[in-house]
Amino acid sequence: MKKQHPLTEDEFKQDYIDKYFRAKSLLDADDLTVVVRAHLLIEILIEILLKKELLKSDILADKDFTFYMKLMIADSMGLIPSKLLPAIKKLNNIRNEFVHNINTSLQNLDIRELTELLDVKDSSRKINEQYKNNNKLLLGLAVWYLLGYLSVPVFSHKIGSGSI
Repeated sequence: MKKQHPLTEDEFKQDYIDKYFRAKSLLDADDLTVVVRAHLLIEILIEILLKKELLKSDILADKDFTFYMKLMIADSMGLIPSKLLPAIKKLNNIRNEFVHNINTSLQNLDIRELTELLDVKDSSRKINEQYKNNNKLLLGLAVWYLLGYLSVPVFSHKIGSGSI
């Protein structure tokens, strides 16, 4: 059976955000680690959203659902804001590029596309200009945006139709 991610607010904050994705950790880690951890953090939040809303949430533990399948289920249930969906899919594509191509690095990917998909208006342009040569930092900023947005319904317990 697949190992389950910690799914309480305290475990998530302590074991993942605080421990693995601090700015210092982000800058010190290799590209693969940064991408995989970023992807994992988003996946954990999607699992939390699903487990809170599914009548039979144990199905996630019994089946080996892919990230994309979980994302599509969460989207179909209205748990993921539609404006975030393209960016989350892009993050998934970046992760897949890393794990399936040994020569991939953050420097040969267009991470700016990810920040642009988030549509943070003027901030996106400023961020892309300021950090245009630091894809690791751009990825970190994009993931923090996604984490912040997805964490609100998870940790405020405001999940369900129209709550996000």
